[in-house]
Amino acid sequence: SEISSFLVLYSCLYGGCIIIFVVIVQTITSVVEIKEKEVHDADKAVRKMNSLADEDEIDFKSCCGAETLAFVIPPKRFKVNIAVHALVSGAVGGLGYWYLLPYTLNNLFYYNYGATAVIFILGWLTVCIAQFSLTTTSPPESAVYRTMDTYEILPLTRPLYTIICFSIHIANWYNSDFLVADQTLHVVFVLLPLLWFSGILPPGEVLLLWILE
Repeated sequence: SEISSFLVLYSCLYGGCIIIFVVIVQTITSVVEIKEKEVHDADKAVRKMNSLADEDEIDFKSCCGAETLAFVIPPKRFKVNIAVHALVSGAVGGLGYWYLLPYTLNNLFYYNYGATAVIFILGWLTVCIAQFSLTTTSPPESAVYRTMDTYEILPLTRPLYTIICFSIHIANWYNSDFLVADQTLHVVFVLLPLLWFSGILPPGEVLLLWILE
């Protein structure tokens, strides 16, 4: 019981740090974009660009310049998404911390230290990939439902799959009937980057439509 309380506390603290980090990064990017619009309004389209689809080159004045910052961490189109994506980031970070603790993995896989080490390392890679789309913007996906992501829904796809895995782990925490499912999803969790890369998993909104059907 005492260990459970500490796990919840540390997970909440880590999730809160991730929320603050995303808000600060996106706020800085948004402020820089506004200032650059006032000074260089003619170059607005170049600075807001996040890919080289329409331009062969982008002239970066310095490694810490406004153009570089807007390219690496593009601002959100809708400012409300800063809060939404930050909250989801906190959930992914906090639950991922709990999900991948060696204490959790050792109990789940009966102190198989080899399995614990592999899932711990590759699992954090999965968390970082899911977190990236929320902190900056969603990378090109192999599985696409809409050609234009007007409302910035696509960055929520990868975190959605991680949260599904987390939810089964929480269910197993309170009901041991989910043990096998939890062990299986821990293995699937470390394979998520390959599934995303290959386009096997559908976008989040398509997955929700399939579930509703």
